[in-house]
Amino acid sequence: MSDNSLSSYQTFGNLTIPAANEELISNVPVIVRKRVAFGDCDPAGIVYTPRFADYLIVAQSWLREVLFDQPLPVELPMRGMTLDFRLMMRAGDRFDMRCDVTEIRRRMFTIKIVGVGGDGLVTFVGTLSPIAYDQKRRCSVDLPKCLRDRLYQYQEICRASEEA
Repeated sequence: MSDNSLSSYQTFGNLTIPAANEELISNVPVIVRKRVAFGDCDPAGIVYTPRFADYLIVAQSWLREVLFDQPLPVELPMRGMTLDFRLMMRAGDRFDMRCDVTEIRRRMFTIKIVGVGGDGLVTFVGTLSPIAYDQKRRCSVDLPKCLRDRLYQYQEICRASEEA
């Protein structure tokens, strides 16, 4: 897990903002807290559009770390990605990303990632769709049972936590 350094700051001229970082704040559901880095923004201080894809990958990486404590028998490259921007974000803004597994298919699954700002408002909604890929055969393959079972288990635990 990453070091929690939310209290550290960076200074750029007369602008002081919290240092960019991330931390896992919940395992079920997986929620990652992050701050927007100064370098993630254009000269007006607004997050560059491509950075949102980076944020999705960060959240997906944490989900993978939480769910799978050992190497997987397949690679999981991205088959697809969507992004829906709701509110702009600026350097120094804190936001949380919640990861839900919304669909599990034969060869792929879909992760929905919702970004919520410090004010509780949704800033973006994205999906990532990893596909099971066999590097040696150079083709997509069925999701291994160990992976499929863990994804279903995560879905159920998340549903149960919401109902409680």
